[in-house]
Amino acid sequence: MIFKKRFILHFDRNTARKIHSFCKAFYIVINDFIVKTVGSDLFAIEDDIDAERYELFIDYFNLSELGGLPENKDIQEAQDKKSIITVKFPHLISLAIKNVCKAIHWKPEGFIEGIVSRIINRIIDDIKNHKYDFFDIYLHSELTDIVKSINLIYEKDLL
Repeated sequence: MIFKKRFILHFDRNTARKIHSFCKAFYIVINDFIVKTVGSDLFAIEDDIDAERYELFIDYFNLSELGGLPENKDIQEAQDKKSIITVKFPHLISLAIKNVCKAIHWKPEGFIEGIVSRIINRIIDDIKNHKYDFFDIYLHSELTDIVKSINLIYEKDLL
C-alpha cells in the first residue's frame, strides 16, 4: 500500500467553485485533479532546475523583500479562504512537495493552494479561448484508451 499524505487546503469561494465546476464538467475526481495539477507543476519545476533557468522556481520566493520588485500575483494567497478541500497525495509527490517547500520556506498547503489556484484560472481561460491542452494531463488514460480502441477497428479491418 502506498502511503498517502493528507493536506487540508483552503480556497476562496470563487476558486473552489471553479475547481468543482471543472471537475464536474469533465468527470474528474477533485483529489485526482489536485494531485495531477501539483505533479505536473513539480515536473515543470524539475525541468526548470535541471536546465538551470530557475524562472519558474524563482516565482516561489518573496522577491518583494528586495525592494522595488513586484510580488508574483499568481501565487499570492487568497484573502477569503472559506472553502476547504481535503486531498491525499502519494508518498513520492508528498516528498517532492516537502523538499520544494523546504527550499522556499513555504507551508506545503500554501504551495499546493497557489499552484491549484493559478492552474484552475489558466484552464478556465483556456476553455473560454477554445484551448484544451489540459486534456493530456487530466484525461490522458481515457484518451489513450479511445485511441487504442479506434486503432483496433482499423487493425481488424472492421470498416
